[in-house]
Amino acid sequence: TTPFRSGNFTQVHLMHRFGTAAQKARFLEAMITGAEHIAFGLTEPNHGSDATWLETTAVRSGGDWVINGQKRFNTGLHLATTDLIFARTSGKQGDARGISAFLVPTKSPGFEVAFMWWTFNMPSDHAEVKLTDVRVPDDAILGGEGEGLLVAQAFVHENRIRQAASSLGAAQY
Repeated sequence: TTPFRSGNFTQVHLMHRFGTAAQKARFLEAMITGAEHIAFGLTEPNHGSDATWLETTAVRSGGDWVINGQKRFNTGLHLATTDLIFARTSGKQGDARGISAFLVPTKSPGFEVAFMWWTFNMPSDHAEVKLTDVRVPDDAILGGEGEGLLVAQAFVHENRIRQAASSLGAAQY
């Protein structure tokens, strides 16, 4: 059996809101039953939580995208089968548009978990991830090309309640 994952199922909300019909068919029920887990890779080593300044990039190569970059505190990767990776696909640093969210299988060639960060309230939940020439198909984009910041903000807003409660519980303990 798959280990129980607590939380408010933020990624299920993201898939329901932003997923294509095919993505929903593949992931929604599987996430609820625990057969699939989607991690969240937005934060980067040199930019913290500035979601508009991403060094991770994705460029088109035929019908695929090639992703290169690094993520820090990649939430949920200890259970993940897929990682939601945010990468700049157009525009310049600081632009709200031009960021895309990619559903990247964690077993993809070039996807490497360098180590897990220890954090006070979630000690096994945050990975350091390196992406080197990771290829995903065009239909791996969640929420539309260049519209990834909307996806990221939806996660962050949904997740704040869980983070606050988890942090308070850990501090009280």
